[in-house]
Amino acid sequence: MTSLPPEPPRDPAGRAPPWARAIVRIMDEAITIPGTDIKIGLDGLLGLIAPGVGDALLASSGVLLIVHAFVSGVPGVVLFRMALFVALDALCGAIPVVGDLFDFGFKSNRKNVELIERYQRPGAKATAKDYAFVVAAVATVVVLMAVPVAIAITLLIKIFGG
Repeated sequence: MTSLPPEPPRDPAGRAPPWARAIVRIMDEAITIPGTDIKIGLDGLLGLIAPGVGDALLASSGVLLIVHAFVSGVPGVVLFRMALFVALDALCGAIPVVGDLFDFGFKSNRKNVELIERYQRPGAKATAKDYAFVVAAVATVVVLMAVPVAIAITLLIKIFGG
């Protein structure tokens, strides 16, 4: 039985640049809810006030982080995982109210900066967990795309096929 490869060591010098940490602070953790340790950011707040604006800013900040990760030598499968985090946050965030609550909890920018810090060394290797996440995400998307197509085909057969 083969074991999973060890997670790359966390190098204190491998921290994300200050501008990336600023994105996390602004978009995911700008305000601490009084009396709690819960932090919320502009992503969710703007979504409540001006739907779509927070999601557009999130996508923009996510792209900046992904480009930085690419330049920093982050493995392709991890870049794909980062893109999925941004896409999931943007898609769920587009749902009025419920999506904004999701934005407050999911924090894709935080997750992506953590991935950058873990993998930003040239030659860093993705783990089995990264590959498993990507495979599961792709399988989920395929299933979610297949369901409406199957329903549409079934309806067309019932309507036109007699």
